[in-house]
Amino acid sequence: MMPLMRIIDVALVTRRLELIEGITSSQVRSLYGYLTSYAGTVANLPEVFAISLSASLVPVVAGLYSGKSSSNPLISVEKSLKLAFVFSTASALGFLIFAREINLLLFNDAEAMYNL
Repeated sequence: MMPLMRIIDVALVTRRLELIEGITSSQVRSLYGYLTSYAGTVANLPEVFAISLSASLVPVVAGLYSGKSSSNPLISVEKSLKLAFVFSTASALGFLIFAREINLLLFNDAEAMYNL
């Protein structure tokens, strides 16, 4: 499924970039490279947390629904959603405030953020 999404992504993003006046095809390829290498890597960091949270939540909710516990499974789900919301909000703010430092730390290229 992922290669199909990448093909669609390449077609849509490059077509939209080509509509901007003054951008050559080599600049389009360069900008798409920044998007997939730099921005894609950084944007997927909060997703790692969300996936690990959901993977650890499945057995907990299954155990609560099986009747082995008197706790309400919805409370566990609600707490997890609140935690994910807090983490994603903090991540978004951190990415906005420390964009230059994050690029420098991860990619040794502080100026990459200006190309996006």
